[in-house]
Amino acid sequence: MSGQQSYIIGDLSGLQDHLFDIPSKGAARRLRARSFRITLTAEAAALRVLHSLEWGREQMVLSAAGKFILRGPALDEAQRQSLEQLAIALQRGQFMATNGTLRFSLVVLDRETDVRPADVYDQLQRALQQEKMRPANRFLVGPTGWRSGSMPALEPACAVCQRRPGTIADAAKQLVCAPCAEELRIGSELPHAAWALLIDGAEMEEGLAGYRLAFSHEPSPVTKADHAYTLDNRNGTGALAWARHVPMDAQGRPLDFEALAAKAAGMPALGILKADGDSMGAHMNQLLQQSGWEGIRTLSKQLADQFSTGLDTLLNQPAWKDIYVVFAGGDDMLLVGPWDRILRFAGVFRNAFHERFGAVGLTLSAGVAVVKPRHPIAAAVALADEALDRAKTEAAIGAILPKDQIAAFGQVWKWKDHNAVLDHAERLARWVSAGTMPRGWLHRFNGLMQDHLADTGGLATAHMAYHIGRNLPKANAPGEDGEMRRWAESLLSDLKTMHDPLTRCAPAILQHAITATRPATSQNP
Repeated sequence: MSGQQSYIIGDLSGLQDHLFDIPSKGAARRLRARSFRITLTAEAAALRVLHSLEWGREQMVLSAAGKFILRGPALDEAQRQSLEQLAIALQRGQFMATNGTLRFSLVVLDRETDVRPADVYDQLQRALQQEKMRPANRFLVGPTGWRSGSMPALEPACAVCQRRPGTIADAAKQLVCAPCAEELRIGSELPHAAWALLIDGAEMEEGLAGYRLAFSHEPSPVTKADHAYTLDNRNGTGALAWARHVPMDAQGRPLDFEALAAKAAGMPALGILKADGDSMGAHMNQLLQQSGWEGIRTLSKQLADQFSTGLDTLLNQPAWKDIYVVFAGGDDMLLVGPWDRILRFAGVFRNAFHERFGAVGLTLSAGVAVVKPRHPIAAAVALADEALDRAKTEAAIGAILPKDQIAAFGQVWKWKDHNAVLDHAERLARWVSAGTMPRGWLHRFNGLMQDHLADTGGLATAHMAYHIGRNLPKANAPGEDGEMRRWAESLLSDLKTMHDPLTRCAPAILQHAITATRPATSQNP
């Protein structure tokens, strides 16, 4: 005879809208703080639910990307009432703390223990989607109608966000809201702290499910903390870890986006890298069928480690120290850094991901947008999102299937070709820097390649042949002159079949080289 179990799914929605709802000025100093707080908010909500039900952390089967799933014994009536009151408080707390940009949803399902985990997971997801269509329903609407006193006062407005009432005087004696003041505090302490501590006893409206956030620089967490999280990759503690790498100047202060862009080759620009695991939902369903909930728990922990300790370990290497973690968790991440280094690092992280998860069939896709440092961060991320969507849905030229690839500079290519694409682009840039190739030729070849891909009846091929024959040195010329001619002839000879991936990716290669050779003071390509 089978019994029943209760499954609880909690979710924070509106993550990206809330994360990027900040002014562009000073964004680098606030993005990581806000991202960290969002991640900690979902964790705190899960902890609060576990505490309310007197469940242990072993009841948590998944926690990632603002979502958690708990599984435990069937709830009794008292537990259900307690959980409903907690859900109201959590929902209201998020609404007040974020002016409604972050929304908390909670669903409970009771199922027989012999129901297949894959079926339960699917039912949980569908129930959650229905619940998310009624944001803030629990605290705004009661059994007899609208709850009075649910909406916050808005005057005087916060001097930073203009979204909530200002109640705290900052260093400039401006009134700011509590969440903005907290983000400024987190931004200053997070890069240097060893531990993040959750301490019970705060108000729900502070947005951390009734916990207060503190930091510690000590070798071990403060004993009075209810929950401790390592911030410098300490091992053997049993605590969770998060990626939190932030580029610093010589005085230990976080670098802003303009300073990061100035470190790039050629044009001072940022690379916005968005990466995401491919077909993760299908993989989880398969894993549930094969290994049940324990398989999901194990995968969740492995992904969390890869996108925290693994990512931070890579970024602490000198070559990547100027890359900024906006967020990383679950199976996705968003990084910002000098555009050329971001493109290189994308391949480095993908290789590390493949080494760990390739044997079980997991792949990663990525999109990179190259923007000026003052470009609005939300718009820049939208461009990276578009590139990522192309990598996931559009097969690279010459490939059959999408995914397991990267999109940048208007093209998509497979990871196996990534280093060759970048090496080739850097080779062209060196020719320009050395005076071997006039920079205008990069534009000429790029335009001809664009015409060829647009299929203009073969004229592009003829024009390229004419340009090569008239302007480039002979193939037997010494040194780089001869190399340049042989490169151009190889490109021309492969235009019809597009067999060589470097031919297929020539527009992206040329655009990379154009960007790498653009004078820092130039405003035009």
